[in-house]
Amino acid sequence: MICGTTTAGPPSTARSWAGILSLADHAQNGFYAWSEWVPVVASAFATTFLAVPLLIRVGRGYLLACGLVMMIQAGVGLAGFTLHVLADWHGPATQMRDNFLCGAPAFAPLLFPNIAVLAGLGLWAMGRSLPNA
Repeated sequence: MICGTTTAGPPSTARSWAGILSLADHAQNGFYAWSEWVPVVASAFATTFLAVPLLIRVGRGYLLACGLVMMIQAGVGLAGFTLHVLADWHGPATQMRDNFLCGAPAFAPLLFPNIAVLAGLGLWAMGRSLPNA
């Protein structure tokens, strides 16, 4: 075993986007920092925001607001990437490699911007299908 501790959990894809799985992942260290709550709250907010057009008819204004929420999601992902890399950079292991292998998954937060882009494409397609007003 390279590292003293390993983290078991769902794949990184599910961990980054689903709020409940992000909650479970960050709970492994007891939510030591307040910033660990940000992806949990942000993903819950974004998921709820994006679910509304699936339930009721919305206008362009709401789609633009969804686009703004997706930009915020991308920002959350970039901030998470930075925080994960900094946590690994200053980790407890004696070798940097061990910090990156067994510490915070550096690329997991980048799934937030990836999914925000995909949601943006969906919002754009929905906007194109709306009648011109």
